[in-house]
Amino acid sequence: MRHKRHTFAVHRLTEWYRQNADVQRLLPALSTYLGHVDLSATQRYLTMTPELLQQANRRFEQYVCEAPMKDKRALAPWIKRFLLEYLPTDRNFAGNTQHSYRDALRLFVIFASGTLHRKPDELLVEDLSADLVRRFMCHIEERRGCSVATRNQRLAALRTLATFVGERSPEHLSWCAQIRSIPFKKSGHRSIGYLEKDEIDALLAAPGRTRRLGSRDHALLLFLYNTGARADEVAQLTVCDLRLHGPQEKSPSFVQLRGKGNKVRFCPLWASTTAVLKELVARRADEERVFLGRSSRAMTRFGVHDIVTRYARMARGNRAGLRHKRIGPHTIRHYSAFLTIAE
Repeated sequence: MRHKRHTFAVHRLTEWYRQNADVQRLLPALSTYLGHVDLSATQRYLTMTPELLQQANRRFEQYVCEAPMKDKRALAPWIKRFLLEYLPTDRNFAGNTQHSYRDALRLFVIFASGTLHRKPDELLVEDLSADLVRRFMCHIEERRGCSVATRNQRLAALRTLATFVGERSPEHLSWCAQIRSIPFKKSGHRSIGYLEKDEIDALLAAPGRTRRLGSRDHALLLFLYNTGARADEVAQLTVCDLRLHGPQEKSPSFVQLRGKGNKVRFCPLWASTTAVLKELVARRADEERVFLGRSSRAMTRFGVHDIVTRYARMARGNRAGLRHKRIGPHTIRHYSAFLTIAE
């Protein structure tokens, strides 16, 4: 039955493309028809077959390459091509990386517009001088209170934009060299937090499992402990990523995780983790997220972080050692790595 659903969705999208219909406008209707909670579950069909992938690429090229740039001095067309063409197509950056670069450019455009007293659409490439970028770096650290790592990430986005412009517009090579000459700032290494065995046990025991949300939170904490997954990997996890087998079956249970750079890895699941996940995803569609919020909507990485920190505060009452530790999803990830090495 599930394969028939996939076949129907693929055939419908293919037919819309052949009819030259507006697929993006029709996609929500298809999502509702299939009963998907999240539109992203329907969007995965857009690249399910080679024909659909070619159609999507063809539409994308028509969108971003409508006509040659009339004014290479204007900044806005360069940013548009950078975000819509260079990052997703030429470099194949992960979605989170694209969002991070987009946010960095948004902050910089707002800063440049206010500093130069110009509207964002009136900014020119030459207006973004090396001196302005250095002032923006100071603004990030001093006014916004960001760390050196965040400052360097924002600079990386601007340097990548400069490279993109310089490679396609030789008259801007001098400007590109000035932007790329701005160095990254050296930052100190933060100490890696860790947990003792009794502390992780106290954290796992904190959720009240008699309630639905308590059972979900316990499953989430146990999954983090078992796999060492990142918060974003947990938030993006779907039911079809799980391979859950019973204790009588020969095949072991495991999960497929998609990490940074779209790298896929497989992690085995303990029997206890398998049992709570089976109960959590019972009667759920393959396209649904494993961990849902209070309103049955997909959880974000911020929601995952909030759950971990909330139960860490509760567990501090039983374990004095937790009171002076900063605990988040990555702390559990570090403990899982230590546990793996110790075994």
